[in-house]
Amino acid sequence: MFGKKKTTRGLSGSHITGLPIPEGTFVQTVLSPEELTLTAVLQGGGKAAEQKFTLELGKVKNIHILNETEVKQIIAQSAPGMLLGAAAFGVVGAMIGGRVKTKEKTSIKNLLVLDYVSGEEKQIVLDCSIDSLSNQTAFLKRFQELKPEAAQAPATIQL
Repeated sequence: MFGKKKTTRGLSGSHITGLPIPEGTFVQTVLSPEELTLTAVLQGGGKAAEQKFTLELGKVKNIHILNETEVKQIIAQSAPGMLLGAAAFGVVGAMIGGRVKTKEKTSIKNLLVLDYVSGEEKQIVLDCSIDSLSNQTAFLKRFQELKPEAAQAPATIQL
């Protein structure tokens, strides 16, 4: 009970590419000493169905997480400021009070990239931003413990 090491490690995310399921499908990834299991929850007709994909750990070449930062600028005009400015100072006050304000919103996506061999080299990409960063790190660490030769291989990203 106490002091026992977990033999499996899980990670959740949404599918981007690499599996024969629709983009955005919720996928639960479980890493065990023998295999990597991806369970997709398919929504259709009001019912949820599961589809499982398994990969032998020997076929998995590498697993890594990439960060994608996206900055969006939100332009908003202040309607209450325009009304207060118009009431206090007329047309000039409305122009100053209703000026356009720019806000920046930053969102960070964590992408799990899984490289494997099945006849030829293939990739599965999942957006695992919904899972905690500590869980993502523990998942990678567990993979590196199970397959130490993958941790030593240089990471090459194909574009």
